[in-house]
Amino acid sequence: MFLRIFSFVATLAITQAASAPEDHYWRDYDGAIPEDALHGGESSNGRKFYIGQAYVRNKGLIVVQIHPGVKTVNAVFEDKVEKVDAHIKILCGNPNESHWLPTNSTDIQMMLVDYNAVVGGHEDGLGPLHIGRLMYRGEDSIGKITSYKPYGANLYFDDRGEVQVFTTYEVLVHDYYWRDYTGTIPEDAVVGGKDVNGKDIYIGQAYIKNEGLIVVQIYPGVREVQAPIKGIKNVKKYTKVVLITVSALQEDYTWREYTGSIPPDAVVGGEDINGKHIYIGQAYVRNEGLIVVQIYPGVRAVSAPIKGVKKVDTFIKILCGPQENFYWMPATFSDLHLALVGKHAVIGGHEDGGGQLNVGRISHEGEIKIGKITA
Repeated sequence: MFLRIFSFVATLAITQAASAPEDHYWRDYDGAIPEDALHGGESSNGRKFYIGQAYVRNKGLIVVQIHPGVKTVNAVFEDKVEKVDAHIKILCGNPNESHWLPTNSTDIQMMLVDYNAVVGGHEDGLGPLHIGRLMYRGEDSIGKITSYKPYGANLYFDDRGEVQVFTTYEVLVHDYYWRDYTGTIPEDAVVGGKDVNGKDIYIGQAYIKNEGLIVVQIYPGVREVQAPIKGIKNVKKYTKVVLITVSALQEDYTWREYTGSIPPDAVVGGEDINGKHIYIGQAYVRNEGLIVVQIYPGVRAVSAPIKGVKKVDTFIKILCGPQENFYWMPATFSDLHLALVGKHAVIGGHEDGGGQLNVGRISHEGEIKIGKITA
């Protein structure tokens, strides 16, 4: 049986992406610092360090601090520090598109209503982690914020192998924010699209009692919005409009969070039997790893081929990048490793205790199927 491996030539690894939709992304870390890595701060001797994310089996994706040239990182938990030397990523992007905001464990939940903090990972069975920073012993220290805890969103970081916990810290946030909307469109409001007459419409957020903060559509000059919640509700107050500045980024391929909508730069993996595009995903399965999956537009859940097939509807990412940088290379299980000499196969994830996975596809019963290659 023949497989097709998703590959791209190393000389095309960096290209100019016009108007990338996100201001940050995670790259695999192997000890070398990418040019677009985001600085996390400086040590007491003035050396820069960076923001990382490490996978720890049965525990999750943990925020870590990366020092240039050092391949290992320290992952902090409530009662101990663990050394990690595999499955590490480094945060990259445009430094002008994010900043550090002072806060504390009491105020952070309210602050996150108006600001979008960068998600640094998650703890299994508990929730997402945000990225925190604190000046300690005369230098900046990066750690995880347990922001999923309503009354215990503390900063945890490593100090020479010991766990330190603080309630006052800085959190890394994107440079987009919500302003109160009163019928007038701010100059820096984000255009969400156009109406049938070609006029701009904008992205809003409306608070509905007992329901939450709901995404809504804003028409210039119209004070009232409609919230799609248990039918349609008209809302006249507690409405905000989103504002952002996004510049072009240089990147080869990245994994973006997938929530059911397809990013404009998502890489097409093939077509289904009806001729519609399918996409390449990566899903976290607890105790199993990061598994290559197939994504159908508009479908939130994916099927992970692991010990049979498991349905997954959280912690899913979608492969993005310039489509022209990729091609499918025919191969078989016997000549795979020889075929990859001088090429860079896209890393699609890993299986716990089993190593990295590449991305493969095959035509089956008239349509393309995306899957994992246990390379």
